[in-house]
Amino acid sequence: MRVNTEALRKVEASAILFDQEVAGLNRDLVANVSYSMEKYSRATLLVVTKAIRKVPLLFADTGLEFLETYANIEEASLHYVLELIRSYGTTTFRETFERQGPPAINARWCCKVCKLTPLGNLIQANWGQSLSDIGQRCYKSDSQAHSERIWCNKNGMAHLLAAPIHNRIALLVWLYLMQAKPPHNMLYEHRLNWIGWFMCPSSDMALFHIINEEYPDLWKGSLVKLEGYLAAYGLPIEWITEGKWRLVEGTAYDEDSHY
Repeated sequence: MRVNTEALRKVEASAILFDQEVAGLNRDLVANVSYSMEKYSRATLLVVTKAIRKVPLLFADTGLEFLETYANIEEASLHYVLELIRSYGTTTFRETFERQGPPAINARWCCKVCKLTPLGNLIQANWGQSLSDIGQRCYKSDSQAHSERIWCNKNGMAHLLAAPIHNRIALLVWLYLMQAKPPHNMLYEHRLNWIGWFMCPSSDMALFHIINEEYPDLWKGSLVKLEGYLAAYGLPIEWITEGKWRLVEGTAYDEDSHY
């Protein structure tokens, strides 16, 4: 790790400077960190606490998270002595599922319904507008590869978004976390490389098999929802067994489901 110290110091310094400049140009906006406890948001939190010190943690609680996620959220709030502010999307998830079926890779209504809209309502209720630092990276997906590092949210949330680690590859993020040692999410010790809500359609089938083995109760709960929708609409069993619920035929990818 010592051989990477200087390189990581420069990477961190660059991200801190970026964040300080953005915050300085937007002093009228309350700064906060959108925190989901996965590796990218943890790295972003580290940068922000060094750049602009005490900021609230925003957590979009879908009601569908792993227990380890909730534990890490609380631990991070206590460790950095930061206010934790939650939005809730459990009810809207259930209602939308009943109307539209499960979220799919090309119909990811879950992000907008369970995270973006509740967070937007929370921000407007608390501050009217805000500056949110998020862990978005240009290497994460095709749509994010062409995204800006600073932008106004297009989903109706009246605030500015900034991505301090926008141009950082995953290896650099992991090295940074290993050096800094922030509160660790134990989900990474359970063979999970995608940490979000436990039935995220962007997960591959191999990950669902791991979740079935490691968290059978969570898997059974999700299976009940899928089976209920299958029975209601007369769908074939392959819709579940082959993971076909993860794709809506004839629907284009919805890029607006993200920030």
